[in-house]
Amino acid sequence: MNLLPLIALFGCESQSNKYVAAAKRIEEALQQKYGEGFVVEKIGGGFGTVNSNTIKSMASPKSDPTIKFQVEITKDLEKVYDKYLNEIVAQSNIKPIEEMARKFWSDAKITITNDTVWTYPTHVDKDITYEEFLKLYPSNSQLISIFVNGVNYFNEIDEMDEDTEIKKYNKFRNY
Repeated sequence: MNLLPLIALFGCESQSNKYVAAAKRIEEALQQKYGEGFVVEKIGGGFGTVNSNTIKSMASPKSDPTIKFQVEITKDLEKVYDKYLNEIVAQSNIKPIEEMARKFWSDAKITITNDTVWTYPTHVDKDITYEEFLKLYPSNSQLISIFVNGVNYFNEIDEMDEDTEIKKYNKFRNY
Protein backbone atom coordinates (compact mmCIF):
# COMPACT_ATOMS: atom_id res chain seq x y z
CA MET A 1 0.00 0.00 0.00
CA ASN A 2 2.83 2.42 0.76
CA LEU A 3 4.39 1.90 -2.67
CA LEU A 4 1.35 3.20 -4.54
CA PRO A 5 1.88 6.88 -3.61
CA LEU A 6 5.56 6.60 -4.58
CA ILE A 7 4.70 5.08 -7.96
CA ALA A 8 2.11 7.77 -8.58
CA LEU A 9 4.59 10.47 -7.55
CA PHE A 10 7.30 9.25 -9.91
CA GLY A 11 4.79 8.77 -12.71
CA CYS A 12 3.62 12.37 -12.40
CA GLU A 13 7.18 13.65 -12.28
CA SER A 14 8.17 11.95 -15.52
CA GLN A 15 4.97 13.22 -17.21
CA SER A 16 5.76 16.77 -16.04
CA ASN A 17 9.32 16.49 -17.40
CA LYS A 18 7.92 15.18 -20.69
CA TYR A 19 5.67 18.24 -20.95
CA VAL A 20 8.58 20.59 -20.25
CA ALA A 21 10.63 18.89 -22.98
CA ALA A 22 7.66 18.94 -25.36
CA ALA A 23 7.05 22.66 -24.74
CA LYS A 24 10.70 23.45 -25.40
CA ARG A 25 10.67 21.39 -28.60
CA ILE A 26 7.46 23.10 -29.78
CA GLU A 27 8.93 26.56 -29.22
CA GLU A 28 12.09 25.57 -31.13
CA ALA A 29 10.13 24.07 -34.03
CA LEU A 30 7.87 27.11 -34.36
CA GLN A 31 10.87 29.47 -34.21
CA GLN A 32 12.53 27.48 -36.98
CA LYS A 33 9.37 27.32 -39.12
CA TYR A 34 8.24 30.95 -38.85
CA GLY A 35 11.42 32.84 -37.88
CA GLU A 36 9.98 34.40 -34.73
CA GLY A 37 9.73 33.52 -31.03
CA PHE A 38 6.79 31.69 -29.46
CA VAL A 39 5.59 30.76 -25.98
CA VAL A 40 3.75 27.55 -25.13
CA GLU A 41 1.02 28.62 -22.71
CA LYS A 42 -0.78 25.35 -22.04
CA ILE A 43 0.29 21.79 -22.63
CA GLY A 44 -1.03 18.35 -21.89
CA GLY A 45 -4.45 17.01 -21.23
CA GLY A 46 -6.61 15.10 -23.62
CA PHE A 47 -8.66 17.93 -25.09
CA GLY A 48 -9.37 16.98 -28.68
CA THR A 49 -6.57 14.46 -29.03
CA VAL A 50 -7.34 12.12 -31.91
CA ASN A 51 -4.89 9.45 -30.87
CA SER A 52 -2.70 8.57 -27.93
CA ASN A 53 0.53 9.38 -29.76
CA THR A 54 0.32 13.17 -29.47
CA ILE A 55 0.38 15.93 -26.89
CA LYS A 56 -1.80 19.00 -27.45
CA SER A 57 -0.86 22.53 -26.49
CA MET A 58 -1.74 26.18 -27.01
CA ALA A 59 0.88 28.74 -27.99
CA SER A 60 1.22 32.38 -28.94
CA PRO A 61 3.87 34.46 -30.68
CA LYS A 62 6.03 36.53 -28.34
CA SER A 63 5.27 39.55 -30.52
CA ASP A 64 1.51 39.31 -29.88
CA PRO A 65 0.32 37.21 -26.91
CA THR A 66 -3.32 37.87 -27.86
CA ILE A 67 -2.95 35.46 -30.79
CA LYS A 68 -3.58 31.92 -29.51
CA PHE A 69 -3.32 28.79 -31.63
CA GLN A 70 -3.27 25.01 -31.34
CA VAL A 71 -0.09 23.00 -31.56
CA GLU A 72 0.27 19.23 -31.45
CA ILE A 73 3.51 17.29 -31.00
CA THR A 74 4.14 13.57 -31.26
CA LYS A 75 5.12 11.97 -27.97
CA ASP A 76 8.54 11.11 -29.38
CA LEU A 77 8.94 14.93 -29.84
CA GLU A 78 9.78 14.51 -33.53
CA LYS A 79 6.84 16.09 -35.37
CA VAL A 80 5.15 19.39 -34.55
CA TYR A 81 1.88 20.47 -36.15
CA ASP A 82 0.43 23.94 -35.66
CA LYS A 83 -2.45 26.22 -36.64
CA TYR A 84 -0.55 29.51 -36.45
CA LEU A 85 -1.20 30.27 -40.11
CA ASN A 86 -4.94 29.88 -39.45
CA GLU A 87 -4.81 32.74 -36.95
CA ILE A 88 -2.48 34.95 -39.01
CA VAL A 89 -4.84 34.73 -41.99
CA ALA A 90 -7.80 35.45 -39.69
CA GLN A 91 -6.06 38.52 -38.21
CA SER A 92 -5.47 39.93 -41.69
CA ASN A 93 -9.24 39.93 -42.32
CA ILE A 94 -10.34 41.73 -39.16
CA LYS A 95 -10.04 45.29 -40.48
CA PRO A 96 -12.06 44.89 -43.72
CA ILE A 97 -14.79 42.84 -42.04
CA GLU A 98 -14.95 45.24 -39.11
CA GLU A 99 -15.34 48.16 -41.55
CA MET A 100 -18.18 46.28 -43.25
CA ALA A 101 -19.89 45.55 -39.92
CA ARG A 102 -19.61 49.19 -38.87
CA LYS A 103 -21.87 50.12 -41.77
CA PHE A 104 -24.60 48.43 -39.72
CA TRP A 105 -23.35 48.85 -36.12
CA SER A 106 -21.07 51.83 -35.61
CA ASP A 107 -19.39 50.36 -32.52
CA ALA A 108 -18.78 46.85 -33.92
CA LYS A 109 -15.66 44.96 -32.83
CA ILE A 110 -14.69 41.78 -34.66
CA THR A 111 -12.86 38.58 -33.80
CA ILE A 112 -12.12 35.94 -36.42
CA THR A 113 -10.71 32.45 -36.29
CA ASN A 114 -10.08 29.89 -39.01
CA ASP A 115 -10.51 26.20 -38.31
CA THR A 116 -9.05 23.68 -40.74
CA VAL A 117 -10.54 20.88 -38.63
CA TRP A 118 -8.16 17.87 -38.63
CA THR A 119 -5.71 19.54 -41.03
CA TYR A 120 -2.65 21.39 -39.80
CA PRO A 121 -1.40 23.90 -42.39
CA THR A 122 2.08 23.19 -43.73
CA HIS A 123 2.59 26.52 -45.49
CA VAL A 124 4.50 29.36 -43.84
CA ASP A 125 3.62 32.40 -45.99
CA LYS A 126 2.15 34.78 -43.42
CA ASP A 127 1.05 37.17 -46.19
CA ILE A 128 -1.29 34.63 -47.78
CA THR A 129 -4.80 35.90 -48.49
CA TYR A 130 -7.88 34.19 -47.16
CA GLU A 131 -8.85 33.17 -50.70
CA GLU A 132 -5.45 31.51 -51.25
CA PHE A 133 -5.65 29.88 -47.82
CA LEU A 134 -9.10 28.48 -48.62
CA LYS A 135 -7.86 26.97 -51.89
CA LEU A 136 -5.04 25.22 -50.01
CA TYR A 137 -7.27 24.15 -47.09
CA PRO A 138 -10.83 23.71 -48.41
CA SER A 139 -11.98 22.10 -45.14
CA ASN A 140 -11.53 25.48 -43.43
CA SER A 141 -14.43 27.23 -41.79
CA GLN A 142 -14.20 30.81 -40.62
CA LEU A 143 -15.93 31.98 -37.46
CA ILE A 144 -16.61 35.71 -37.30
CA SER A 145 -17.85 37.13 -34.01
CA ILE A 146 -19.29 40.64 -33.90
CA PHE A 147 -19.42 42.44 -30.58
CA VAL A 148 -21.45 45.59 -29.99
CA ASN A 149 -22.35 47.56 -26.91
CA GLY A 150 -25.95 46.46 -26.42
CA VAL A 151 -26.85 49.62 -24.52
CA ASN A 152 -26.50 51.54 -27.77
CA TYR A 153 -29.37 49.58 -29.31
CA PHE A 154 -32.04 50.12 -26.65
CA ASN A 155 -34.40 53.06 -26.52
CA GLU A 156 -35.21 55.20 -23.48
CA ILE A 157 -37.63 52.56 -22.11
CA ASP A 158 -35.05 49.77 -22.45
CA GLU A 159 -36.60 48.17 -25.51
CA MET A 160 -34.78 47.09 -28.63
CA ASP A 161 -36.25 47.39 -32.08
CA GLU A 162 -35.70 43.71 -32.86
CA ASP A 163 -37.08 43.94 -36.40
CA THR A 164 -34.56 46.64 -37.31
CA GLU A 165 -31.66 44.68 -35.80
CA ILE A 166 -32.67 41.47 -37.58
CA LYS A 167 -32.85 43.39 -40.87
CA LYS A 168 -29.35 44.77 -40.24
CA TYR A 169 -28.06 41.29 -39.47
CA ASN A 170 -29.60 39.82 -42.64
CA LYS A 171 -28.14 42.62 -44.78
CA PHE A 172 -24.72 42.08 -43.19
CA ARG A 173 -24.94 38.33 -43.65
CA ASN A 174 -25.70 38.70 -47.36
CA TYR A 175 -23.17 41.50 -47.89
